Amino acid sequence: MADIKVMLADGHALVRAGVRRLLEEDEEIEVSEEARDGMECLDRMCAFAGGNEGFRILLLEIGLGMTDGLQVLKKAKETLPGMKVMFLTGREDSECLARAMEMGADGYLSKDCDISELKTAIRTILYGKTYIQTRLKPLLRRREAESFGGDGSCRRRWESLTAREREVLAQVAEGMLNKEIAFSLNISEQTVKNHLSSIFRKLDVTDRTQAAILAIRESE
Repeated sequence: MADIKVMLADGHALVRAGVRRLLEEDEEIEVSEEARDGMECLDRMCAFAGGNEGFRILLLEIGLGMTDGLQVLKKAKETLPGMKVMFLTGREDSECLARAMEMGADGYLSKDCDISELKTAIRTILYGKTYIQTRLKPLLRRREAESFGGDGSCRRRWESLTAREREVLAQVAEGMLNKEIAFSLNISEQTVKNHLSSIFRKLDVTDRTQAAILAIRESE
């Protein structure tokens, strides 16, 4: 029995069939549910997430009709925090990518990725890390330049972080909790919180998701 259960949400039946066939060549992966639009995905999502065996991943397109993929992502993160959500999409613009990551997406790939990268991404997010297709990462930097007028302020903020703050932020970007970071770095949980407060102030962000996005941008 496959350990990794996938739900596919895409408006094109041929895309779903092709992705299913390619994923299920891997004996550890099973596409156990499909949806053709956002409403159908929302209807089936809770039952899919409630399965008793295996890890659960929702793989979806951003453009899903009246209820788009970002709305599905928002609902999933509000009601099913244990489920991983990754976009496999034809949308390759900085705004969609930035919005998806800011809203808590675990991964983002273009439909031109090869199957080996898709499988790598699936396994990566199962371990609590974020996966963005390498060639799409520059879009995050472009978004930052657009937001701040291209004046290099993002880079200066990044360079203001201490080595320890960068260590903490790198682990935040991997999805680690404060107590896990504290254990990994052999420091107290309060010290982690203090570092995060300093990081947020220096980067001029309000939460760990925004900080993690900046870390991903600057890590390349």
